[in-house]
Amino acid sequence: MFDPKFRGYVALEDNYTTAGQKTALYLKAAGLVDIKDPSNMTKEEIKKVVDFLIQKKKEGQFRVVWSSFEQAVNLLVNQEVYVMDCWEPMVFAAKAKGVNAVYASPKEGFLLWAMAAYLVAGNRSPEKLEASYQLLDFMLSPEYGAVITNLRGYMTNPAAPEFASKSGKFDPVTAKKIADIDAGVKTKFQSGGTWQARWPSNIEAYEEEWQRFKAA
Repeated sequence: MFDPKFRGYVALEDNYTTAGQKTALYLKAAGLVDIKDPSNMTKEEIKKVVDFLIQKKKEGQFRVVWSSFEQAVNLLVNQEVYVMDCWEPMVFAAKAKGVNAVYASPKEGFLLWAMAAYLVAGNRSPEKLEASYQLLDFMLSPEYGAVITNLRGYMTNPAAPEFASKSGKFDPVTAKKIADIDAGVKTKFQSGGTWQARWPSNIEAYEEEWQRFKAA
């Protein structure tokens, strides 16, 4: 993302908990900035990260700061950028449109994340509560995991590959695709990196600094 040879052909996500945190991971790994925890930076650390991004922005490193899935995919499909800070499903979407896009394996590590379903507090009838738990149980099933892995490209359930290969609900090509995706994600976890923090301790400073970057 910061290599001068790609100057003018790099896109960043308009999100300080992704682009900002990945930049912090790079700066820490490269020894350019002393950052204790890229996932939860101090006010001084996030300021240094944004100072670096503003410098790169003024140098013309970034072609665009994208803000939607469709926009990011179009940037890849139209080959307006060569390097992009993005989500892996965008790579799958670009490949489906004939672009030989590759999800990189950065030596600094990955921005790791996880997501879970949950029930918010509130009054529910016994019937609605039971229905909610039935849905959660299905979402935790290997069948659902296999479907989502095939659809979105994420590892959703460790039992999904075996289910896909033995259930008869997936053809051999799709079952192999699910197994390959599962193995690829496990490799990413072995590479390490930093866990994404959606709500860092100094979130107000993050927001203010990010606006400074966008306005620069």
